[in-house]
Amino acid sequence: MFLILFHSKLIIILLCHLKILGTYVPNSSTLLHQEYLDIWNQISVTLAKIQKIFAARFRRISTSFFYQSQTKMNSASIPGFGDPTCDQSGVDTFAGNFTATWKEFYNQAHVDNDINSITMAGFCAITESSGIPATFDQGLDLKYGQFIFPGLSTIIDLASIDGWTDFFWTSKFVFHQTVQTHRPLGSPSTRFLCSMKFKSKLFDVCKKLLFFI
Repeated sequence: MFLILFHSKLIIILLCHLKILGTYVPNSSTLLHQEYLDIWNQISVTLAKIQKIFAARFRRISTSFFYQSQTKMNSASIPGFGDPTCDQSGVDTFAGNFTATWKEFYNQAHVDNDINSITMAGFCAITESSGIPATFDQGLDLKYGQFIFPGLSTIIDLASIDGWTDFFWTSKFVFHQTVQTHRPLGSPSTRFLCSMKFKSKLFDVCKKLLFFI
């Protein structure tokens, strides 16, 4: 165990000298190809902006939950997904991972293995060709795709919304799922969903590493 942790510490030290962003690092293929590295650099700038935007939204909606998440991350020295280094957190740090998915995604009822007390997510219907938010006036015609909390008998009808929707829920304890969307043939619209959280496994490893730093 000591060797594993020590090895992990050396990896973290080395990664701090690479082009990284928070808990994300470019893989070997990216480092060997300038084209991929340029894309990585663009993503790095974008994620930093995304973190700043969602941090501001999070603070406005629930200041207490935002600082709970931030304090938890700082206790394990976990950087945010948009932080420019791997060894320090910024004022907008509140989640270690940023996930995004689009098109007709769906899943079964589940809970997440997260350490944060509350998860933030955002949903929006988009025009597939441009990624711009879709509206009913522009032909948004998706059906179903509800976000469901089966244990609470609660359904969020996303098909009735043509703007951005923020979600906050205790994903570690409350079962949740997304229903598949019905997309008419030739429809220009699809769905976009993103979430921000940090995993229990990452938190546990970083807490252990603090004893060796």
